[in-house]
Amino acid sequence: MAPNTTFTVNFNEKGITGTLASGMITVLGASNNVGVKMADGNTVELTAGESATANGKTYDKDANKAGKSGGAAWWAWAAIFGGAAVGVIWAATSGNGLQLGGTATVASPSR
Repeated sequence: MAPNTTFTVNFNEKGITGTLASGMITVLGASNNVGVKMADGNTVELTAGESATANGKTYDKDANKAGKSGGAAWWAWAAIFGGAAVGVIWAATSGNGLQLGGTATVASPSR
């Protein structure tokens, strides 16, 4: 649950349901769908990774699920891998003074 969220949870033998009065809820892990009744009276079924807000909007954490395209998850991974690539290229091309080889003195107890 996001901060300032009001959510009433109901458990029974069929699964988990609840009423979302305000805020946002995300289903992190569930074997069955979680029924969430919104403030406007509509009910949505959320699976693991999906979120819903009290104003009736739902969000899918997995950008490629059920043929959906785009999404914040793709951009986060692109930023991580892009930043790593820039760091590797910068380290390889900058004159950082690192010298490999040369005349280093090796102190070994077995000599």
